[in-house]
Amino acid sequence: MAAPGGRQFAWTTNERGRRNIWVAAPGAGGYGARQITNFSKDDGLDLGELNWVPGGSEIIYTRGGTLTGGFLGGADRNPNPTSLAAGASPQEIWAVSLSSGTSRRLAEGRSPLVSPRGDLVAYVFGGQIWVVDLAGGKPRKLLHDNGSPGPQTPGLPPAMAWSPDGARLAFVSQRGDHAFIGVYALDNERLTWLAPSLDTDSNPTWSPDGARVAFMRTAGGGGVFPAPRTGIPWSVIVADARTGEGKAVWRADPGVGSVFTTFDSPAQKAPLMWAAGDNIVFPWEKTGWVHLYAVPARGGEARALTSGQFEVTHSEMAPDRRSIVYASNQGDPDRRHLWRVQVLGGAPTQLTHGEDSEDRPIVSGDGGAIAGLQSGGVAPLRPSVVETDGRMRPLVGNDIPATYPASKLSAPVPVTFQAADGLTLHGQLFLPPKSAGNGPHPALLFFHGGPRKQSLLAWGNEPHNYANCLYLASQGYVVLAVNYRGSSGYGLNFRLPEGFGPAGGSEAADVRAGALYLAGRPDVDKTRIGSWGHSYGGMLTAQGLARSSDLLAAGVVNSALTNWRSLFVKAGFVSPSDTAAGAALVAASPIGAISTWKAPVLLIYNDDDRASPFSQAVELAGALRRQNVEFEQKIIPNEIHNPQMYASTLSIYEATNAFLFRHLERPAK
Repeated sequence: MAAPGGRQFAWTTNERGRRNIWVAAPGAGGYGARQITNFSKDDGLDLGELNWVPGGSEIIYTRGGTLTGGFLGGADRNPNPTSLAAGASPQEIWAVSLSSGTSRRLAEGRSPLVSPRGDLVAYVFGGQIWVVDLAGGKPRKLLHDNGSPGPQTPGLPPAMAWSPDGARLAFVSQRGDHAFIGVYALDNERLTWLAPSLDTDSNPTWSPDGARVAFMRTAGGGGVFPAPRTGIPWSVIVADARTGEGKAVWRADPGVGSVFTTFDSPAQKAPLMWAAGDNIVFPWEKTGWVHLYAVPARGGEARALTSGQFEVTHSEMAPDRRSIVYASNQGDPDRRHLWRVQVLGGAPTQLTHGEDSEDRPIVSGDGGAIAGLQSGGVAPLRPSVVETDGRMRPLVGNDIPATYPASKLSAPVPVTFQAADGLTLHGQLFLPPKSAGNGPHPALLFFHGGPRKQSLLAWGNEPHNYANCLYLASQGYVVLAVNYRGSSGYGLNFRLPEGFGPAGGSEAADVRAGALYLAGRPDVDKTRIGSWGHSYGGMLTAQGLARSSDLLAAGVVNSALTNWRSLFVKAGFVSPSDTAAGAALVAASPIGAISTWKAPVLLIYNDDDRASPFSQAVELAGALRRQNVEFEQKIIPNEIHNPQMYASTLSIYEATNAFLFRHLERPAK
């Protein structure tokens, strides 16, 4: 995050489970960085949701619990990955001083939002909005809401926004099949609902003068995964913050782009930005690609700020509101670079370029510097600042350990291949070092989670898995990371293909396509091809083992869904008595092809998983036993979908690699 003024930046790190906050500030010799918290244990306590206070003297943060949700919820229940006998540690909001490094507890809760006045912190506790004085004092419930403070997307923080003067708070009130936007005034304790309707309202953003609030409106309470390509068009509403009267100032066209989709970034603050010229900027998939558009707040036609066969993945408005800095894969489909576009007109300008990948841009408080995350094919993700020559300089100069074996690792190369139905797939191929000889080598398929993610030619959304791809290649394996159908980065039709997921499991064809690609390479031993993946990538591995055991010799299924019917019944999406729907869901699942599953598998599951229920593992193990399929298991009590502890993560990769080495015969170094 950028400080509210000047050119300071802050970020969080996770070094072997030790989560801390760092701050960088410019000096005579460039940026200098320092760690301002001092947490020294792998204690499984999440840390994040940073907020600078006005003036930049303190940073507010959340520590404890988990800052990610899950398909079936559970964010309100703190995990206990260390298995403390006394129970899970609480989730708390703290303030750390930049001058002394001293932290002080403000309240129990999460999602802190500092008022522009610098006097209050709004936050969420027990499904309600609370406030606490920044100077200290007893927390108090701001209001009692019959709903809960949003949002509709699991894993994202509740949607709240202070007015520019800090006198009012806009928030989402999620009520199941609909959602309202409310505005609470501190001076008279008045609550105003903005143009309430039968639909789902979200993502409130204030006009610069604090007189109006813009927000998104979508029909109904959301649908079952995967989202449809088309539907009832979504709209942008602008309402008077005092009277609540509002109207739609823009509505999506029917057809392509009628269903809202946001940017492909877990760090995106809000998809609506109130920009210069009284324009509202937002993402729209009108052309089948996620791009930036602007519409006058008074109403009118949407004007494209970006266009082409690429996707905008993250954006941030400059403090003067005149430009948007964003990341995209324009001209480089398997990397991301930073760009800037003027809201009032003009062609976008590329800010970074080269063989590295840059993502998640933020603009400094004075608008004079841009930072983001930079990585290479071998160099890990690092917070960096954009230089005038289009390159990025790391904010910390010596943060990569001296033991990191960069000289023994090789960056992947891009490849494309086709599935049986003719769909072109993109992948990143990690090759063994020349010292490993010409082969034939054992080979592995890797599938990312999501599914709305994209494996890149650089460290990206899943750094642990990328690291393991590099490591396995260094050990003599040919590794192919597959961007299967359902992945982001290649447009709407690729991200939401026909028959995807529970609608037919069409992505299983991409597992076979990847295995055939590897089997056709002269440097691969086609009898020693395996697969692994986490979450949705684990399900792809399970699909491959069930449907392509003639090509795959072994696999590791980590925290994966394997029966859509069981999941949808548990979530209440399908009635247990609906036999036709249930049969179709089973047929689209790995467990639907259990009779042809022959290859041995390692099952890795965490029993407090809120995204892939542990019951999925129990059900799959029973089916494998009945089929007499060899399987091993690694179970971690009290861990969640993305493990909170470094010790858990490390043990998972040690088990993964040991299993693959054993079944695919680890080559000599």
